[in-house]
Amino acid sequence: GGAAAAVLAGWLAAADGARADMYDPLATRLTPGVVAKTFPGAGDVQPPAGSPPAAAVRDGDSVQGWLFSTFETVSPRGYSGEPFDIIVGLDHAGRITGSAVLELHEPMVGPSLIPQTKLEDLFEGLRNLDVRRPVRFTGRGVDGVRGATISATLTYNAIVLSARKMARIQGLLGEAADTGPFQLDVDRYEPRGWQDLLDWGGVVGGEFSAADLGVADGAGGAGGAVLSFYAALATPADVGRNLFGGQWFNHHISQIGYGDQLLAVLGSGRVSWRGNAVRRTGQYDRLRLVQGERSFAFTKAESLTATAVRAEGRPLFAETGLFRIPRAWEFDPLEPWTLELRVPPAAGGGGVDLAYALPRELVGGDPVALEDAGLRPVQTAYLGLVRTSALEGWRRVWAEHDGAIMGLAVLLAVLSVLVARPEAISRRRRVHRWARLAFLAVVIGWLGWVANAQLTIVNVLTYAQAVVAGGWTSFLYEPLIVIIAGYTLVSLVLLGRGVFCGWLCPFGALQELLARFARAVRLPALPIAETANERLWALKYVVLAVLVGSTLTQGMGTTQALAEVEPFKTAITLRFDRSLPYVLYAGVLLALGLFVERFYCRFLCPLGAAVAVLGKVRLFGNLARRAECGSPCRLCERACPVQAIHASGAINMNECFQCLDCQVEYHDDRRCPPLVRLRRAPGNAPAG
Repeated sequence: GGAAAAVLAGWLAAADGARADMYDPLATRLTPGVVAKTFPGAGDVQPPAGSPPAAAVRDGDSVQGWLFSTFETVSPRGYSGEPFDIIVGLDHAGRITGSAVLELHEPMVGPSLIPQTKLEDLFEGLRNLDVRRPVRFTGRGVDGVRGATISATLTYNAIVLSARKMARIQGLLGEAADTGPFQLDVDRYEPRGWQDLLDWGGVVGGEFSAADLGVADGAGGAGGAVLSFYAALATPADVGRNLFGGQWFNHHISQIGYGDQLLAVLGSGRVSWRGNAVRRTGQYDRLRLVQGERSFAFTKAESLTATAVRAEGRPLFAETGLFRIPRAWEFDPLEPWTLELRVPPAAGGGGVDLAYALPRELVGGDPVALEDAGLRPVQTAYLGLVRTSALEGWRRVWAEHDGAIMGLAVLLAVLSVLVARPEAISRRRRVHRWARLAFLAVVIGWLGWVANAQLTIVNVLTYAQAVVAGGWTSFLYEPLIVIIAGYTLVSLVLLGRGVFCGWLCPFGALQELLARFARAVRLPALPIAETANERLWALKYVVLAVLVGSTLTQGMGTTQALAEVEPFKTAITLRFDRSLPYVLYAGVLLALGLFVERFYCRFLCPLGAAVAVLGKVRLFGNLARRAECGSPCRLCERACPVQAIHASGAINMNECFQCLDCQVEYHDDRRCPPLVRLRRAPGNAPAG
């Protein structure tokens, strides 16, 4: 019965959500099907109220919980840059009761790709989650969302962070609740540079000499500063977000429990605040947090992986630390505290104390009580704690893919040598043939089908959007794609389109390998007249223009549908595990490629058109030519499998795939007429 009810609720939510619009009022989106899925057993759902809006769920006079939207609570955006909307339920105990996806525009999520139900299955793991606890999610090893890790991570985190936001708004702090009239204002935010933070009191510290620390002169030299030492309570956005930037501040906040606090410790110089004991004992023996009569010591258990300080005008720090202050310590962020640094005698002795008092603007609460205490209530616009690109642990994702990253680095190093010194393999026909076959086999077999690293036009368009709108962190969840995109950009500037299209594109590699098989079994290659060939080249630029126009006028949702002109998702990402129309489309393109080599790449590929346009600024040309090329010799023209060499002998680098077939002919003194004449001339040696 329970399973049937869950299936029915999911069906109702899907049916309702199909017609949902995230810009409609929340009350309109809270249909019976959505409520049944997000808050099973809900009583009376009240009209939404508040900002962000939330609909209270009541059972008689008691509040069961709340229903709210990620779109209005944390304004999230997906990998495509488009906003999405998920309705979330939260009970009065601070636990997630369910979620329902109403609107989602992700390039790898759809009926013919990764079904949305796979993401919803992932979200089921959040049911009954206590949002006061730390939540870690990277998307690694999630069944059913292969190829949509970023989308899974973004949507998963949006549910958790919006639930935390709502829990704070509703006062569900449990043991961490403020019992008095004052609270720490964690949401207030005003951009501040490093010096502004110091002057305001959000960060305390300074430069300390050997005399200040009470250490021997030999520890730091004569009279100069031996330590820069700073500390800050980084929990409020007004401090932490200014220190670490919005994206990383959100990441750090997601790593601590509800009611915990964040302490940032920053330093550089000849005296270390960190010390060496932590490696042996796990204790940060040089630091102690003191508040009133109580003191607290830090261990590895409280230490978090800190990111770089990004405040404008910041100094350089050799040691950046971030510590979790557990709520079990009963540390009061509103009360003054001191961070003590003590250097052991063996390391010179001495120490320094940093006294910290919370800036008045960060104290919120009842206006009357604030006025009575002499604290003017701070009136600021609610900017929200969570930014759209708040992601968790992309560095962890890179670490988890270290083997694949190293493999790609080796592959790119080999490719760099080949394209920088093409004569290394093109002087010997057999070496060139087997080296290219082996490289393409690795690209399609490992890079494409195993590592799933196929760059697409959607990547290019979303990167272009990020240049304008900002928010790059989401892309870092695909380390191989990011590396390939960066390498491709550099190679475009140096050598043009051919490096990526001819060597690094898995679908291009698949086409070429199939074409070589076709030649091996004596299928005919169909030449295309030069005039027709040049007209067909223009098609891919038309396709690119349509996609760019769609992005600018219709948004990425429409563009993703149009981008199905690329068969990459079908043939590479999903390995033909897709509905029949898409498989047939990819199959037709590959079949055409058996007779017209790289048919899709030459005439239809919008990604190829984009890199060709960008490649027009190339600085170098690495393909050797002679005066005889084109007149009287046309050997290279006939050898080019994609007809990128004109009758004049000039190579059209916008259409060249850097296969080096022409270079093999160029160096062959038994086929290249100028070299044949030189070889046969008495007393002359072939010239390369």
